[in-house]
Amino acid sequence: MSTSRDERHAALQARLQSARRQAPDLIPAIDYYGALVAALIDEEPHVDPPPLDSDGVARKFAAGEPILPGESLGLDEDAIRALLVKLCLATESFGKVPSDLNPRRLSWFQGYRADRDPSYARGVDAARIRHAVEEQSLDWGELMGRLTTGEDADLAELADRNRLDAALLATLARLAMRPTMAAFATAFEPLVRAHEAAWGRDTCPMCGSAPALGEHRDGAAFRRMRCATCGAAWPLQVDRCVDVKSVNAEEPLADEVVLLEELLTLARDAGVGGEGQAKT
Repeated sequence: MSTSRDERHAALQARLQSARRQAPDLIPAIDYYGALVAALIDEEPHVDPPPLDSDGVARKFAAGEPILPGESLGLDEDAIRALLVKLCLATESFGKVPSDLNPRRLSWFQGYRADRDPSYARGVDAARIRHAVEEQSLDWGELMGRLTTGEDADLAELADRNRLDAALLATLARLAMRPTMAAFATAFEPLVRAHEAAWGRDTCPMCGSAPALGEHRDGAAFRRMRCATCGAAWPLQVDRCVDVKSVNAEEPLADEVVLLEELLTLARDAGVGGEGQAKT
C-alpha cells in the first residue's frame, strides 16, 4: 500500500521518538541514522524491471534463485551517485563540518577536533568519500560491482585502496542504492506474493540478501521477514531460527521504519555509546 510523503515522515518521526525513549544511550546514533533515512524518504527512482512473468518467477523460485540476480537491471547510476553525495552531505552537516573543509589536509585544530568528536570525525570521513565520488578518483563502476556482490571484504579492499573509511562507505553506498532496489521490490511484489509459498528460505526472494528483521503477530505461524537491501517482505515459519531482530507488529511496518530498525541494530551490535563512539 502506497503512503504519502507526510505519512512516511510521520512514521519515521514516531519511531525515532520511541527509540530515544527506549535507548537514551543511543540517542546520537538514533538522530544520525534518522537524518539519513529522512534524506531517502522522498526518493522515487524510475526503474525498468526485467521482463519476468509469473512462470519465470516460479522457475527461479523452484531452482532456489531469487528474482533479480542474473537479470539485466539497467540501474540509474547517476541517480545513485547523486544520492550518495546527498547522504555524505547529510553526514557532514550532522557533524557540523564546515563546507570549505579540505578533508585531505586538516588543520591542526580540525585534526584535534576529529580526534575528540566522533560525529565530526564521521563528517570528515564523509567529506573524503564525497570528494572521491565528485572528483572521480573512486572507480564508480568498481564500487557498483562490489556493492552488488554483497561482500564486505570486497568493499573494504576498495575503501582501503582509496584511503576511505570502509564501514562508512559501505553504509552510505548501500543506502544510496536502497531506493532503487526498493523500487524493483515494489514492481515485483504481486509476483512475490503469488509464489511466496514456494520460496520458504531465510534470504530475500527478490535480491537474495539477508533479512533486516522479522515482523510477527502473537499466535501467528509465520513471521514476515524484511530484506536489509531492498525492503521486500516474505513469510517464514516462526520455528525457523534466523538471527535477526524480531518485532511485534499488528500492521506491516513502514519501509522507512524497517530501514531505521536495521541501522539501529547495527549501532547496538557495534556497542555505540552515548558519545557516538564504539565501546572497547
